[in-house]
Amino acid sequence: MGKITEKELLTFTKSVYYLLNGKISLIDTLTIVSQNYKSEMKNKILKTKAQIEQGVPLTKAFYKMVQEREFLEMIKIGEQTGNLELVFKNLYQKYEFNQKIKKDIIGLSIYPVTVIVTAIIIVAILLKFVVPKFVSIYSDIGQDLPKITKTVINMSKIFDKYWIAFFGAMVFIYFLFFYFKKKNEEDFEKFFLKLRIIGKMYKDICVLNFTRNMYSLTNTNISFVKSLEMCSNSKSNVLNKELKKIISKIEKGESIQKSFKNTTFFDAEYRSFLTIGERTGKMEISFFNLNEIYYERVNEKIKWFLKMFEPFSIIFIGILIGGIIFSVMLPIFKMGEML
Repeated sequence: MGKITEKELLTFTKSVYYLLNGKISLIDTLTIVSQNYKSEMKNKILKTKAQIEQGVPLTKAFYKMVQEREFLEMIKIGEQTGNLELVFKNLYQKYEFNQKIKKDIIGLSIYPVTVIVTAIIIVAILLKFVVPKFVSIYSDIGQDLPKITKTVINMSKIFDKYWIAFFGAMVFIYFLFFYFKKKNEEDFEKFFLKLRIIGKMYKDICVLNFTRNMYSLTNTNISFVKSLEMCSNSKSNVLNKELKKIISKIEKGESIQKSFKNTTFFDAEYRSFLTIGERTGKMEISFFNLNEIYYERVNEKIKWFLKMFEPFSIIFIGILIGGIIFSVMLPIFKMGEML
């Protein structure tokens, strides 16, 4: 049974939201939405509908269709609050945002990725075919070569001899990286969070998802602690641990503002909004405002990062290829100076 893609989840959750918003029951909604699909996806929706009709809890019924943890947590929230409409609205907005970001990433990264791939091919050609030609020329002349030229020549010899092993090692490292990441997700995430630019961006995305979920919960009058408990099963292991500590502090009588202090994810600005919500008793308004702020912030940061990546990739490639060409041509330049 194939896994449902995020794009399919976007169209599904969006359709369900609009029908629920039109006051159509969930059973009828799933029947109508299933008609938009064929084969496997349609069967999954109809099986989910059949289980709901049999009285199976929504979380369990939707598990047959989607195994994504955050999706199921949101369905659980909707089931407990009776506000499935808001839950599906938040889900489709989340997937829509993710798809928009992916589209921007693909659009903005096509050029630099093309340049990088081209550069790798050019470097491989230079080391495999061009540099050896210069080696034979310099060996005939018997000229003493600069250190940088010797280094590039040695690299060329190694690459010529072991190029298959080199590309094999790259593939092995690629899969080893993802295997290590899967086995050590929390350690990898802690390291990732320490990275200056990418780590901050990742942290803001986690906070945005948390804030969106908290807005959904507090807007349906679920207690603050219960809302935190429901949000402590996100994809971020570090955030989940911090939320459990926050819950423990609040249950011991500490204020919300103090409970969120000294955490990795929540800065002073975030805590100030929570303080306002705690004083006014309108936490849903605070989370709504934070959701708007972080949505814009994440959107702008991703666009900025991708725009900066393009010129830096060109500069890096220029230095790499230019360095190789300069090193093999340097002895010729020196010969010209001696004439």
